[in-house]
Amino acid sequence: MKRLTLLQRFTVAALLLLASGVAFDFAGSYANCAAPESPWGARKKQLEEQYRVDICFDVIGYPIRLLGGTFSTVPTHQRLKVLDALAIDLQAYDPAFLDSALERIYIFDSLLLQGQWYGGTYDPWHKWVYIQTDWLGDDGTSRAGAGFHSELSSILLWHHPDLFPLKAWSELNPSDFTYQRAVSSWENLREGNTDYLGDEQLYAQGFLNGYGQNTLEDDMNGFAQYLAAKPDLLQELAAEYPAVRRKAELLQGFYQALGFRSG
Repeated sequence: MKRLTLLQRFTVAALLLLASGVAFDFAGSYANCAAPESPWGARKKQLEEQYRVDICFDVIGYPIRLLGGTFSTVPTHQRLKVLDALAIDLQAYDPAFLDSALERIYIFDSLLLQGQWYGGTYDPWHKWVYIQTDWLGDDGTSRAGAGFHSELSSILLWHHPDLFPLKAWSELNPSDFTYQRAVSSWENLREGNTDYLGDEQLYAQGFLNGYGQNTLEDDMNGFAQYLAAKPDLLQELAAEYPAVRRKAELLQGFYQALGFRSG
């Protein structure tokens, strides 16, 4: 039997170490969603049964840790309040829609990816949303975006790209406009546009905020936030700005094709 060279043995050892780390993180990710006998545990169980999703607090491992992520968990005495905020976001959806669109929600107190603060991100393969507490509880009264609806919309886009009207959407942008980058990433926070509120000039161009000019996904995310949580505000803008109205119609068609209706 041919003996492995030192480099080959090192490579095999590194791969085994990586595989064991992934397995550890993956197992940890699946083992941390218990609902203890407590007020917040009972609330968590109630929301899980109502909306058919898992809600997790304590271990946020695979795959975020492999991406250089660091996080802090939500203190137990704050979890009931956090779950009530999450319920505001969940109520925008019919449970049957979430049952097919989403598997798990990880909630954390803070998250850093590549040294940048993140309000939320997602794992499209497992249909998991990772969300920071401040990004929960969008009651529709503010033009500032909240993150849950953004991350969920990215999962939907990732799984159903054939249903999203990419060409029609892009044609609504100004003729001289190009998104700043091809895909959404931590570079948005380091080098991209971080305006979440928007203004009349952006609305006239068909954008709800400056952040939507970073990537097409970010653009769509902003409309998804309004569609799910701020329909009245979206209707106001759509009545005044034709490009906003048309993008809203395109996104609503995409969501309806997936079975979306208000919860």
